[in-house]
Amino acid sequence: MAELISNPVELGFSDFVSKLISDTFEAVITTSVNQEEDWQQLGELLSQQIDVFTDLVIDGQSVENEIKRLFPDGEGGSLIKKGLDYKKANPEKNIDEHPTINFYTGYQPKGSSLTEEDVIEIYRSVKNILGKKQYDVLSNVFSKGATRVIVDAGRINAKLNFEILQVEEGEEDPGDPVVGDPRPSLSRIFVKRKFPGFIGLARPTEMRNVHFFVKPPTDKDPQTSQVKANVYGEVEINFKTVS
Repeated sequence: MAELISNPVELGFSDFVSKLISDTFEAVITTSVNQEEDWQQLGELLSQQIDVFTDLVIDGQSVENEIKRLFPDGEGGSLIKKGLDYKKANPEKNIDEHPTINFYTGYQPKGSSLTEEDVIEIYRSVKNILGKKQYDVLSNVFSKGATRVIVDAGRINAKLNFEILQVEEGEEDPGDPVVGDPRPSLSRIFVKRKFPGFIGLARPTEMRNVHFFVKPPTDKDPQTSQVKANVYGEVEINFKTVS
């Protein structure tokens, strides 16, 4: 015979609510700690020399992507390769630079084709430009003071679906449950026994025709021996920014 479930505690409802609250609180605290660590790391990063800063924040793939953006070859690659042609600008003869290396980087190749040294210098120049831009952006943010997103308000809801069945007056009392019958007795409210000799509470007169079931709302069979409940939580949190 399946054990009758007659109150939320036996369904682990209090454990569920406790876990929901503790996990939400832990998430808020963890986020606050991460914000403080991020600001501290940002301060340490900006205290480095610009060359060291650039090496820490700009990787090779970022440089490669920027090279392709600045000097595209029309096929997904770039014009910055050893042996490729280079044309120096000559305003007096109305000749434009191609590719526009000096215009974007300030570096001026000497020959009519790119050497290995030219390619290395162009990549280094582009990397330094990216690093300087990143440094300026982060310095501007850091100079405004630490900005923190904190929880301003909110609420946590834990929900458990119940079903209450009202029987008609004069309907025959099904009596005490028999083996295999999951119905609770109408004369007692079943609770989990907690003290020796305590077997339950007397049902109030106005409750004598009320059957109390705990089961999922999709359960179509009131005689099922597997009594379940639909338990779920909702967390609503409002944030505000403090600078």
